[in-house]
Amino acid sequence: MSITGAATINSLGTLPSGIVRELSFAGACTLTNSTALVLPFAANITTAAGDIYTFRSLGSGNWVMTSSTKQSQYLPLSGGTLTGPVVINSASLTLTSTQLTLNAPTPSDRYCIVNTNGVIRWRWGGTNSAESGSNAGTDWVL
Repeated sequence: MSITGAATINSLGTLPSGIVRELSFAGACTLTNSTALVLPFAANITTAAGDIYTFRSLGSGNWVMTSSTKQSQYLPLSGGTLTGPVVINSASLTLTSTQLTLNAPTPSDRYCIVNTNGVIRWRWGGTNSAESGSNAGTDWVL
């Protein structure tokens, strides 16, 4: 079942206990926690396009949410932003772009590092030297 716009628990209907329904949302609406719709942590949920929620009937028109897949938890196939450290646990990493950008506010070191068994073997990049303008600052080091 796909839901667009405002949705109420009536969208799920009154079905016998144990019946399971999966809903896919085409846009934003608010699911409100109540005795008719039991949500995790008793918190209201605002949906987004692509979100999928699974509900189980408790009978008498009452439902409980049993699982969710929020589209916003995943990066888009093109673009997107990661914050915080990222660890790629792979024997190789291939970048198919023409550049790798290390950008940080001054004063910050910005390095590419090659390790062997956890020990730094090579490190190159820009230091945390103060930027004074006119192309001055950020020494390059190897």
